[in-house]
Amino acid sequence: MRPALGRSPGGGLLGRRSKLAGRRRGRRTAWRVALWVAGGLLALVLALGGTLYGLLHGLQTPQAGPRPVPSPLAQIDPGERINVVFLGMDAGADLNPGVSKRTDTVILASFDPKAKTVGLLSLPRDTRVAIPGRPTPEKLCHANAYGHTQPGPDLGPQLVRETLEGFLHVPVHYYVRLDFRAFARVVDILGGVEVDVPQRMYYEDPAQGLKIDLLPGRQVLDGEKALQFVRYRQYHDADLGRIRAQQTFLKALFEKAFRLRNVFKVPALAVELARYVDTDLSVNEMITLGRWALELEPDDVSMEVLPGEAANLVDGGKEAAYFLADPVGTVAVVNRVLRGVDPAQNAGIRVEVLNGTGRSGLARGAAQLLGDMGFVVAGLGDAGTGFTETVLIPRSSNEVAVQAAGRAMVLLGTRPSVRSSGPGGTVDVDVTVVVGSDLPTSLLGVRR
Repeated sequence: MRPALGRSPGGGLLGRRSKLAGRRRGRRTAWRVALWVAGGLLALVLALGGTLYGLLHGLQTPQAGPRPVPSPLAQIDPGERINVVFLGMDAGADLNPGVSKRTDTVILASFDPKAKTVGLLSLPRDTRVAIPGRPTPEKLCHANAYGHTQPGPDLGPQLVRETLEGFLHVPVHYYVRLDFRAFARVVDILGGVEVDVPQRMYYEDPAQGLKIDLLPGRQVLDGEKALQFVRYRQYHDADLGRIRAQQTFLKALFEKAFRLRNVFKVPALAVELARYVDTDLSVNEMITLGRWALELEPDDVSMEVLPGEAANLVDGGKEAAYFLADPVGTVAVVNRVLRGVDPAQNAGIRVEVLNGTGRSGLARGAAQLLGDMGFVVAGLGDAGTGFTETVLIPRSSNEVAVQAAGRAMVLLGTRPSVRSSGPGGTVDVDVTVVVGSDLPTSLLGVRR
């Protein structure tokens, strides 16, 4: 179950930066268009696709899985981030909810509206992960297909969300699922994109109706050939080579989108994209995220790839190619890109973690995540039962420690309250964290 997003005391959008006039405003407009087109067509879907199509055509977005309470993005607490997973579907297939499909591209975007930054983490499709309900770890790209293998609601995005929460230990609030035809159409509307094809690319897969046939050298790729370029996988390092090629293409796409004359093509892009987008974001939520995107500068956006290496493993008697995430590197990149956490800043803060629910393993899992974020976990124990919300109890005069622990628990999907007294306090710590039943258990997952 995804955590509810709450309200800030003052309400309304968080403070917006003052606008610079003239040339910088033009540069900002160009960058916004570039950002919208890149990273899985990220902000075009949110800002323009949602706004224009929603307002002009009355877009009704489907729901994938239960959404327990409304989540007004315009009213969130400081330090809270909004995480959206972007799923690029296998090329050539539509978004018919009755058809099960694997994901070809997975990008998790983390919006920090207070700091006005966006972190993008690209996950190779062959990443070996634990998928809820499956007996053994499998490829990440299978999760969406397993979510709808029989008649009934399409729970593919929900299963992807739960898989990522258990793997990365961050809440995933929304999804945006895109058909790759949207990618090709954007390239065509922009008039093609010039790239240097690094090698001869030839590959055929009749089962998928896929044919890739590109010659090496600098050339302008139309939508169809651009799709071939980003889908090609026959590199010596498999999925990592494809991700590098995708990043090369996105840089070229940036340069094309930076040309201000392409701003006038945005309406056509938005209307076209709306045909290929499936999301659980409401129109108002898209508009809100779009407004946040207006504040971004190029340096406000970071994009990284999940660290790890390719490997062949034997599963079920058959050899399969996987991407194995590096455990230490994954913790570091999640802290940096998706949490905005510097573990060095938390290194001097001692915490005690108590289980206030009676559910086995909850405190231990939370303590592991706090340790990942740099906190020194000096005590671990039980506080009985009945804690429906997570509680922080100061044990020293270090107010910064309480604030840091509070921000950390918010990043883990809870809204802790502060009490002057309570259980624990038998060890020398700055703050006691009593974990309540509001901590999403899906985030604890299977430890890497």
